[in-house]
Amino acid sequence: MHCASECWGNKQDVERDAVMNAFQETSELFESLHEARLRAIHAQRSAALHGVLDARVALGRVVVALEVAEDACREAHAVTRESAGQN
Repeated sequence: MHCASECWGNKQDVERDAVMNAFQETSELFESLHEARLRAIHAQRSAALHGVLDARVALGRVVVALEVAEDACREAHAVTRESAGQN
């Protein structure tokens, strides 16, 4: 019986650590995506200033894709935050 409660405690510790790790990873990923989106916006503006319209359009698609990725990451971060609160 003692082993069962000890094993259950270890399982909870492992789950808590996994959730906290996911929370930290999504936080760092969001920061990276946000920084990449800002760089893409800067590159897009630079392309527009230099008349490279094809690059401006392509970079616009990159900006949109990064915005979508940021939103998904923000959602994952919120879910891990909720999970961390439940453990």
